[in-house]
Amino acid sequence: MEKDVKLREEFAKRLRGLRDDLGLTQKEAAAKVSVGTNAWASYEQGESAPSLETLVAIADRLRTSVDHLLGRDLELSTSAEEGSIKWKPVWSSGPEGNDALAVQAWKRVIAGQPIDEIARSLHVGSKEVEDRLRDLVFHDRIRLLEVSTDCSGKWLKEHFGQGNQSPLREVWVARLGHINPLWVRMVLLGVAARKYFMKTVRPGDTVALCGGLAVSRLVMELRRGDIPPGVTVVPVAVSPIFEEPNVSANGLVSSLAYRHYGLGIGAEELPPCLGGDAGGPATQIANRVLGLAENASVVFLGIGAAGTGALAKDISDVRADYQWLAGVNVMDIQRRIEPVGNVMYHLVDDNGKPLEDFSAQNERLVVSIKLAGLQRIVRTGRRVVILATGKNKARVVRASIRGGLVNSLVIDDELEAELLSMSS
Repeated sequence: MEKDVKLREEFAKRLRGLRDDLGLTQKEAAAKVSVGTNAWASYEQGESAPSLETLVAIADRLRTSVDHLLGRDLELSTSAEEGSIKWKPVWSSGPEGNDALAVQAWKRVIAGQPIDEIARSLHVGSKEVEDRLRDLVFHDRIRLLEVSTDCSGKWLKEHFGQGNQSPLREVWVARLGHINPLWVRMVLLGVAARKYFMKTVRPGDTVALCGGLAVSRLVMELRRGDIPPGVTVVPVAVSPIFEEPNVSANGLVSSLAYRHYGLGIGAEELPPCLGGDAGGPATQIANRVLGLAENASVVFLGIGAAGTGALAKDISDVRADYQWLAGVNVMDIQRRIEPVGNVMYHLVDDNGKPLEDFSAQNERLVVSIKLAGLQRIVRTGRRVVILATGKNKARVVRASIRGGLVNSLVIDDELEAELLSMSS
């Protein structure tokens, strides 16, 4: 009997919370489920319980689950594990309202279930599932604790260890199975990148960051205390034309410094020079910061694949602005030369060499160390690390290895498999 009373009290609390989250009156909520307002009020007061049919109708029409309404998802307040992924919600008494739907979607997406299938099972649209997942992840309402990572990279080292300017030093592979969509894989890759960062970066090191979502996830996963004392963080490349503001290199450096404020972490930003006075203040500052970047202990790069990277954005005003400022038609170059992608906003061919007719004019708009600078970092035994997910990045990763631009990889298993197939 006592158990029944507690179950009814939990149901009443969840029902009130769900209605509040949806912004409904009792009358409006009751109408959605085709019950009387008095009956609904009785449910919320814990004075009576709905029939099984009504319970299912409440879950379906108010976009939640029966398990949530009955408090059967309370175990989610502790860490949960699905396959190779361990995570923990940040709330203390179980998810409510939209969070409840998001947690159900999250558990299913990391188990490998497609978004469309998840949406059908939860009786909502695919866009709503995507939106709820993004809210859950990017509002830090869950904490990712662990992603299974193979740190040997044996086969890739063997395949790419011969005939390249620099053999691979380290390969870390996040084992993500059939998880989709790609942005979820990139979020999870950030957990593996954090582990790599903590193993690699030492007190007093200089760390250089390129822009992009992959590197941003590393920055967001690093917690206060993860970064050793005396570390300085600098951008390795900025472009006012191609960088997205929310994941620009300068923005990531600032975000990292802010999140670790008071812990002795140094930070520098790069001023975009836009072909200005070679001896002006902006250029002098840029040269100083680029000097730090070229002498970095570790460089973390995101890379752009042909057709999907920053230089291939299908946004007419970006292409027009670039052509006007630099006098280069990027789309024409891609059709004529077919670059495999870009590294630090420099288009490269299959051997990792920059496209010279593009690069000379591109230098006016992209402030970065040269690709030859990456090669020097690699040759001196320091680390240039690519963070990447998905098979569409395979050609530009291979090109970067062939060109001696990188010597370490933190990638997902899908990219690993594609690289192996290309090298066989």
